[in-house]
Parts: sequence; C-alpha cells; structure tokens
Amino acid sequence: MTCRAPQACALLLVVATGLAQYALYQHGFYAKSGDESARIILAREWAEHKLRLQPEIWLPFPKYLTGVALEVYDDTMVAPWVANGIVGTLLVAALGALTWSLFRQGETTLFSMLLAACFGPRLVIAAVPWSESLYCLTLVLALTFLARWLSTHKTSDLCATGFWAFLSTGTRYEAWLVAACLAAVCMIRLVRDAKTLSTLGILLATLAYPVFWVGLWQTAGGHAFGFLSASGNRYFELANPNHLFFKTFCDSMPAQFFAQNAMTMNLLGLAAIIPLSLRQGPLRTWLMVPLLSFAAMAAVSLAGLGLPSHNFWRTPVLWSLLLIPFTAHWIMAQTGFLGGKARYARLIAGAVLIAAFLLQAAYMTRKSDMDTPDFEAGQAVRNFLERPDRKATDSVHIQGGRYHNLHVAVASGHTLAFLNPWHTSGENDKETIDLPALKKRGARLLVLPQQQWAKTPIEGLHVLHTNPRWVVAECPPPPF
Repeated sequence: MTCRAPQACALLLVVATGLAQYALYQHGFYAKSGDESARIILAREWAEHKLRLQPEIWLPFPKYLTGVALEVYDDTMVAPWVANGIVGTLLVAALGALTWSLFRQGETTLFSMLLAACFGPRLVIAAVPWSESLYCLTLVLALTFLARWLSTHKTSDLCATGFWAFLSTGTRYEAWLVAACLAAVCMIRLVRDAKTLSTLGILLATLAYPVFWVGLWQTAGGHAFGFLSASGNRYFELANPNHLFFKTFCDSMPAQFFAQNAMTMNLLGLAAIIPLSLRQGPLRTWLMVPLLSFAAMAAVSLAGLGLPSHNFWRTPVLWSLLLIPFTAHWIMAQTGFLGGKARYARLIAGAVLIAAFLLQAAYMTRKSDMDTPDFEAGQAVRNFLERPDRKATDSVHIQGGRYHNLHVAVASGHTLAFLNPWHTSGENDKETIDLPALKKRGARLLVLPQQQWAKTPIEGLHVLHTNPRWVVAECPPPPF
C-alpha cells in the first residue's frame, strides 16, 4: 500500500468518492426516509420567501445550505443532492487531513481516506440530503484544527477550531455536546497558559449559537428546551410507543456504534486508541474530546433523548468516522514489524477491511425510500408543470401517501407549485375530494393514492399517469 505521489493519490480518492455518490444518484438512491424531502421543501420555502427565523425542531444551517444551492439552480431534484454530495466528498478529504494531523504518516492517511470513502454510513449521508453530512464535516474540521493547535499552539489554528465548531452547532444538537467537550479541552490548556482572551473566544464560538437557539425558543414559545422534549416525544410516539427500555437500548448510540463498527471490523481502531490514550502528549489530550462526547451522547440516548424516530445508525456516525483513522493506524503499526513483507500484509488486511466496508455499504444503499412510483409520479407532475400552455396560477393538489407525498413534490422539481405538499393523510382513509373548492384555489392537477382512486374514482379527470401507488390526473380547465 504505497504511493509515490500521495497528494495525487488523495485527489484521485476524492474524485472517485464523488463519482461513486453520483453513481448512486443515477441508480435511483435518493432517500432513506421522508426527512430528506421535508428538509428540501423547507429549504425551498426559505429560499423563496426568506422566512423569518423561528423555533424549529431542526437546526437551520443545513436548510440554509440547501436553500443557497436552490438559489443557484432551482430544481429540488438536483441542487440538494449536488450540494450534499460536495459536502460528503469533502468529508473524505477532511478525514484525510485529520489523520495526517494526528499521525503524520502518508500511507496511513491514504488508507484512512480509502476506508472513509467505502464506509457505508458516510456513503449514505453523502448520497442523500440529510443534515449529518454537514454536521460531520464541520466537526471533523474542528477536530483537525484542534489537533494542529495542540501541537503548534498557533492562534490561527485555534481560531479555525472555533470557527468550525461554531458552524457545527447550527447543524445538529449532537454537535452541542461535542463542541462543549472541545471547549473544555481548549480551556484547560488556555487557562493553564493564562490566555484569557483566547479562552473567552473559544467559549463564545462554542456557546453562542446554542444560547441564541435556547433564547429563541424561550422568547417565541416560553419553553427554552422545547426542542429536546419534542425530539424525545417523537421517538417514543413513532418508534417506541410502549417505552420499552430494551428497545431504547437497542436504538441507543452505544449499541448502534458497536453494531455498525463490528460488522466492518472498524472496532480494530479501539486497539490503537487504548494504548495511545495512556501516553502523555497532544494526541492524548485530543482523544479527550471524542471520548468525553461519546460518553455524554451515550448517556443522553439511553435516556431516550436525542434519538431519531428512524435510521438509528445515524446517531453514532460521527464517532464511527473518527474511529477510522485509528483503524488505519493500527493496521499499519501491526504490519510494520514484518519488514519487506509488510506491503503484502497491508494489502491483504486492507482488502479484507475494504470488502467488509463495501458489503455494509451495499446493504445500506440497497433500497431508496423515494422509490420508482414516487419518482415517476413526480416526473409526471414535472411534465405537466413545464408544459408551454401551463398558467402561472395552475397548482397541484396531492393527497395521502404517508410521507411519500413529500417525495413526489420533491421529484417534481417544483415544490412551490403544490397547494399543500405536507398533506399526509393515510392511503386507506375515506377523505373525499372537494373538486370545485380545489379548482377555485387553482388546482389543475391532482395526485391521489392509487387505493383511494380505486375506491372512489372522480369523473371528469384526465389521467396522465398511474402506477401501483399514485394516480396523476388533470382537471379540465374552467370554461371561459
């Protein structure tokens, strides 16, 4: 596992990572849940109206990134995936920079980047527009500059650490715990060196946005930590209605961390962390941040807080990524004593690990939540909305779908044309369609669940598309 031009090899790895994510998109891997489409719809509304900042369950920085991307290219089926794909690709480069800052070994850095590129959870968060990609990128960069600062003591590295930590606190609430641990480690060193201004600076960088967000919730709704209770309530309502502790434990961060890293043998990195944590030096100090934040997040998740209502593997993805450089380092260290045979031993070990990583990636990307029926219905809506004879006031009404309606709206590329894309009534409900009222509101196209259409078809509509889940039908234009 040698490379005579490590920088060129690193660049090729980054390019290959981007191409792999593009291939997943072309293959139809668009989403793992309804969250992606919900976030895109919110981002499109923000880009159009520049809505006033208000309390939300989701932190807003990922929305701003997607909204800016939509300002550049106004297609909800393209821009969010391009923006998120770039962030996910940069994450591989950032992990390479972190590995180099920790170990200063070129081969270890390249091996770490290769493992990161093949790591299933990273591939998923880079391929679908979730908030995890931006969250992981900002924190990996913050920890990279922290590792540099602990060795160089340069003020510029400390400022970069604070900057990326600040950005991370606007992506996901888990980042608040990591940023707090990072600030604590920095403050211990700064207070010891009597650097008061730098201490205040790192405190401001890591606490400013959390304090602002809590104040916003308090001012608007009178419940400063309402986002925490809302998140916990959602988990128990949708994923664990009986409040079973065993279920909570299986969904918790430490259980998911062990599961996703055991199947890829990424747990080998712990064999490197344990001896390194016992040595004095910058690396030992740096390790305190991921170790303390892991313990804090584990305790929070075991209490049922901070858990998503689906795809529980997302919670430990940051710590799994941070483990990859240590796995690469351990493999290199264990094969180093073989002398001339080290190259072959590293090739074999690397091939086994990469195979395990790719098997996990193949399993995680085998199915898209936005599947063929959603995409085809969305394309039928797009074809209608982009017809030359379509009036600017012509709108779309979608009904039912249990959150697949959000995918249809996004796949159309024109979420603002929908009267109410959030209409999530069940496919088997008996809700009737008030066609005259919808026409008065400008509805020219109806997207209805196939089961509802089969039970109560509506006369006078021209069916443009039908599939096992959806019926797309055009209303006749009003008489002049």
